Amino acid sequence: MKRVMSLLIATAVAAATLALAAPAQAWDSGNANGTEPVLSGDNLTMCAIRETASIYCWGSNSSGQLGRGTGNAATLTVATVLSPASKPARSISVNSSTACAVLVNRTVACWGANTDGRVGNGSTGTYVDTPTVIPSFTNVANVSVGTPPPLGAGAACAVKQDGTVWCWGNPSWAGFTGFPSGVHASPVKVAGITNAVDVSVGLSNVCAVLITKRIVCWGANNIGQLGDGGNAAHTGLRTVTGITDAVAVGLGSDNACALRVGGKISCWGDNTYGSLGANSTVSYSPVPLAVYGVTGATSFAMSPFGGCATISGIAKCWGSNDLGRIGDGQFVTATAPAKATAGLALPKATSVWSSYWGSCEIADAGRVWCWGNGAGGRLGNGTTTNYDAGVGTGPGNSFGYAADPTKVALLNSAPGKPTGSSTAVHKIKITWAAPSTSGGAAAPKDYLVQWRLKGSSTWHTFSHTATTSRSATVTGLSTGKYYQFRVYAKNWAGTGSVSSVSSYIKSR
Repeated sequence: MKRVMSLLIATAVAAATLALAAPAQAWDSGNANGTEPVLSGDNLTMCAIRETASIYCWGSNSSGQLGRGTGNAATLTVATVLSPASKPARSISVNSSTACAVLVNRTVACWGANTDGRVGNGSTGTYVDTPTVIPSFTNVANVSVGTPPPLGAGAACAVKQDGTVWCWGNPSWAGFTGFPSGVHASPVKVAGITNAVDVSVGLSNVCAVLITKRIVCWGANNIGQLGDGGNAAHTGLRTVTGITDAVAVGLGSDNACALRVGGKISCWGDNTYGSLGANSTVSYSPVPLAVYGVTGATSFAMSPFGGCATISGIAKCWGSNDLGRIGDGQFVTATAPAKATAGLALPKATSVWSSYWGSCEIADAGRVWCWGNGAGGRLGNGTTTNYDAGVGTGPGNSFGYAADPTKVALLNSAPGKPTGSSTAVHKIKITWAAPSTSGGAAAPKDYLVQWRLKGSSTWHTFSHTATTSRSATVTGLSTGKYYQFRVYAKNWAGTGSVSSVSSYIKSR
């Protein structure tokens, strides 16, 4: 659910005492350019990924969600989780009792509460206190962990590099026919989605951004959560109305927001406590409303009843504020974004995270600063002190992207340089090596072949039947002339990078 969406996160590593904060009900986090969160949590537990790619967690450990192999022993310390099969992590998503991380090799490791198979490793049980890799689940772009029972459905979902969406746990999506009901201890594919680039799981809904920059949602719709213009129940996927430029989506309680091209944010669904940020007192909106005054946002996060965004290096928040989540030194609901300034005058905030209990930002050379309720060690500073008026609890250790972005890749590399010879009059056959799909890029479904005559700068596209054979016989060439060739690979998401240009080849 909670998504930390950010275009940039500082990369410096500082060595100081860690001080972070708390959230509420796992609100997934994501990013404007497809990257995923390095800071995530809920009202009990927080996790973050350091530049070393190691995962650190703090707060509640009631279900082993700190991942330290110590059962459910409580602690106020911030420490790394035990290493999963592949140590480096790309991104993290956490709810109050379960965490999942996308690893650098694009597998997924989960730990914590495993009721209804929420860890996704094929088993059910009380909890798993060590990160466990989901078997045979590879090529993953991002993952989102939803709100657990009794508040939510207790599901997690992931987007794979081929554009499909897979979920596990025990979701309750109001009669949605694209996913089988019941407990699923291993990932199951969602029907009808083949071109997703981002996903976010909410209280009773899921939304996915497609390669077309449209958003589809499924699940409950009693207060407009599907964003389709009404509140009627639906059993299939619904397209959010009026948004054709989405780059990321994040779900709160019964609402959702989309980060759009240009940094605008639009939200729909429940507006309790002004959680849509639209400077409106309507109870809910079944169509997206613009968050008031926000343009140029590079990061946003959803909480159950509000959100936050970073704009020109400044964190601004809206919605519920009874625990000081907004950070403006007050405890008054804000229906429009307010600047988080009280005791926290840090410049250059690059990423923001928020929940009902508090908010955090990554700023000041990559350090994490948080404010809000500190009960249970949620602030990560070794105490249970509250910072309800937006007082920064830093400086802390530096956090940033642990690896390259988890964006759904078109292709990881260009095809190899074409080589070949003239096999017959007016024909040249060329071959090339396939691009790398290391890290989870979807394999090519076709190749675009181009040629040019020696002395010309104009490239011509050779029309041929779709092929993955990594060879083509180009016809219609002139006898005795020299030609060069280049190749592009294509998959479901588009066209990848061009190969190096071949040496000149003479046509017979």
